[in-house]
Amino acid sequence: MILRFVLTLMLVFAGLFSLRAQAPERDSIFFARNSAADSAYVSNGSVKRTYATVKTNLLFDFATALNVEVEVPIAGRFSVMVEDVFPWWKIGNMYCLQMWEMGAEARFWFKSWDVNGTEKMRGWFIGAYGMSAKYDFQYDRSFNYQGEYWSAGLSGGYVMPIGKKKNWTLEFSIALGFLQTDYRHYQPTDDYIKLIRDPYNVGTVSYFGPTKAKVSLIIPLNFGKKEVNHD
Repeated sequence: MILRFVLTLMLVFAGLFSLRAQAPERDSIFFARNSAADSAYVSNGSVKRTYATVKTNLLFDFATALNVEVEVPIAGRFSVMVEDVFPWWKIGNMYCLQMWEMGAEARFWFKSWDVNGTEKMRGWFIGAYGMSAKYDFQYDRSFNYQGEYWSAGLSGGYVMPIGKKKNWTLEFSIALGFLQTDYRHYQPTDDYIKLIRDPYNVGTVSYFGPTKAKVSLIIPLNFGKKEVNHD
């Protein structure tokens, strides 16, 4: 009787060890926190993906020319960006900075990215752009012009991460291209009550050279969904 009981216990323990040896190992993807591939995983078990970025050119902001850009990544090396520059202020009939510019740009990135990740649109890039605008610039009596312009050309630059978490980035870029403007000159009266257009000082100016310079702060738009870890 005792011998049978001992043999039964030995068979039970042998079966348990056999099952444990055959059991699959736990998926360790949620614990590899130092690898670049898992940078999209956060502590609450959700996976985030960058769908677009919102940017502002700090050089324009410093000159009180408010602006905003939205850039959308496409596949693993391309992106499309649209921008709007819209300073719109004046002080009486003495000073004025009013402009509405719209533009678009397609970019190729030398560094590819994971389409399901967050570290997108970083490093060196080249692009092609087009833009148009209307404007009204006045500085007392020395510089007073209204008009429209359009421009097209090529761009290039570099984007680097900033901050402790390196979620935000900073862009340094420049563009070269062709710009053409149709301008009209005007002059204020002595009392600055009226602005008088000069019919003899109108024309068209064409230019080829640097057309844009940017130091842009970039904020990613990251969204994600819950991931369930099936152990």
